[in-house]
Amino acid sequence: MQQQPLTSHEEMEGLALRFLAVESVSGHEAAYAETVAEVLEGLGLRVERQEVAPGRFNLAADAADARVLFCTHLDTVPPFFPPHEDAEYLY
Repeated sequence: MQQQPLTSHEEMEGLALRFLAVESVSGHEAAYAETVAEVLEGLGLRVERQEVAPGRFNLAADAADARVLFCTHLDTVPPFFPPHEDAEYLY
């Protein structure tokens, strides 16, 4: 089932928190990549997982009318720390 695009501040903040809560340090980014893939698929994109090593893969996602290409890393440098927020900021 396709989700609607994110339109509110709360929806975008919720997605950011969802992404930031998943460990993605180098060598342990598979769960994060799966989370990103699920979100992209939910938005109606076709997602391909390209295995580069056991338990590690790149994502390629596209839509029929895509005109932009993003190429970036999914992994981060250690240490992992979970997100937190205060009344004003998300960290």
